[in-house]
Amino acid sequence: MTHRVGVIGAGLSGLMAARTLQLAGLEVVVFDKGRRAGGRANTREHSDYRFDHGAQFFTVRDEALGPHLQGWQREGLVQEWGGRLVRIEGETMSPAKAAIQGRMTREQIAEAQRMSREWLEAHPPGGN
Repeated sequence: MTHRVGVIGAGLSGLMAARTLQLAGLEVVVFDKGRRAGGRANTREHSDYRFDHGAQFFTVRDEALGPHLQGWQREGLVQEWGGRLVRIEGETMSPAKAAIQGRMTREQIAEAQRMSREWLEAHPPGGN
C-alpha cells in the first residue's frame, strides 16, 4: 500500500522534505500559497528587471544537501548568486555599504524601496 503525504510549503525545506519522502517510496503532494515554488528564495520579474527578495541564497551546512545542489546546478535550477545591493540617489547608483554590513534601519529600507521605485519609473526597461 502506498502512503500519501502532504507537504505544506514549496520553499527549500518543503521541497527537500517532499523529495526525501518521495525517494522513500511515498506519494507526495506539495501545497503552497505562492504562484510558484521557491518560498523566500524567490525572484520577481518586471519587464527586463529581476528582483530577488527574501533569502537570495542558502548555505550547504549538511553534506546530504551537497549532491542535490550539484544536480540542481547541472539542471540550471540554481546558480551562484551574483546579485548586488545598491543605493540609488537621483541618477547615481553606488554600493550600499550599510546594507551590505546589515546595518540598515527600517526607515533606510523603506527609503531605498521608494528610491528604487522612482528610479525604475524614470528608467523603464528598453528606454534610453
